[in-house]
Amino acid sequence: MRSRKLAVLSVAACTAVLFVLVSGVGASFFPASSRRAPHVTEVEVFATYQFNTLKNPTSLLWLDEPQHNAPTKYVLYISDSANHVLRSFKPDTGQLSLLAGTLGSAGYVNGNAASAKFFYPVGLAGERRTWGGQTGCNQWWNATCISPVISVYSTHVLHINDSQNYVVRRLCTGTQHQNSGDCTNQMGVVTTVIGNHTKGYTDGPAASASLSSLAGHSDIGGSCYINDAENHCIRAKDSSGNVSTFAGTAYPGFVDGYRTSARFNVPTKMISDASGNMLVADVGNNAVRKIDTGGYVTTVGGQGPTLPGYADGPGSVAKFHRPTSIAQWNGDTYVADSGNNCIRKIDSSGNVSTYAGSTQPGLVNGSLSQARFSMPTDLVILNGFMYIADSANNAIRVINMSTGVVSNYIT
Repeated sequence: MRSRKLAVLSVAACTAVLFVLVSGVGASFFPASSRRAPHVTEVEVFATYQFNTLKNPTSLLWLDEPQHNAPTKYVLYISDSANHVLRSFKPDTGQLSLLAGTLGSAGYVNGNAASAKFFYPVGLAGERRTWGGQTGCNQWWNATCISPVISVYSTHVLHINDSQNYVVRRLCTGTQHQNSGDCTNQMGVVTTVIGNHTKGYTDGPAASASLSSLAGHSDIGGSCYINDAENHCIRAKDSSGNVSTFAGTAYPGFVDGYRTSARFNVPTKMISDASGNMLVADVGNNAVRKIDTGGYVTTVGGQGPTLPGYADGPGSVAKFHRPTSIAQWNGDTYVADSGNNCIRKIDSSGNVSTYAGSTQPGLVNGSLSQARFSMPTDLVILNGFMYIADSANNAIRVINMSTGVVSNYIT
């Protein structure tokens, strides 16, 4: 194992991105409560580990764990989809752990994380909740504590897109605290928070709503937006817990226009940009779409379901093949172009280029142009390092975006 010090941006729920490729499914969350001013800390990051345990990993999520008078620690959560489990990886210790689910056994069981069951879990998202304060005193002087004991407690609230159970599950992990909210007495417990475990298309209260291979999930302005992939639309859950259709018509198509009349074709991942627009990976349309703040849908790149391919250039002439995940960094949009086995970039002017890899699948490290991927399904960027769920390679890859070097992170 090799290790080195990296300056890592500490952001709660570091832009939770995620995806899945089962009928094109995924999920991403952007909790408003997780948005805090970033700060730079130095943490130990290992460059590569040999575990050989992952099976079609599809989604990634970094969350931070603040420490008192010490560097912030991080946890990488992984949807180990074909193993039907959720894993966690701690780079400071090099420990890859089975967090929830029954290894190799698909099912639908809530309760204790160790005995819970998932059926091809994919999209990951969540937030970090932190509490801290004085919990004791090391030294007193004239009835005044001059050396207080400061403790910091963190809880990670994870949401898992349980694709073939047609529900969103929740797992609270970390330290129990009296202000744990909906995680009180739920630490290490898997529960269902959206969906009735029946494939369908029904609006209503979250517990009774039905979805079909639900995908991206983001929390914006007090509402949750869910990419309901096989229903070809985006659903919304409001603060009262009611689910409704936000965009799309529940029929596949490639139609721009106002959100309620626009059509999508297996929309998977959705993120929000700095201006409040939503960007959607529209897998079946081989396109990246945008829902602006006025509710209008336009196509950012790609030419529709009948024109998959591989072509760089302006967005209107560029071609994608099953784009499954998107992320933004420094004003540019990066796309996991899974069918083309590469990472594409859409710059601020709308031009599409190939950032890393080529259409030739493989597991090759090196420069951006030398590197090879095999069905990259999710990507998340943390302070200039891009982490990629390289699904068909059963690996997690990493790109140093400053040096342009691709290497293995977990293989």
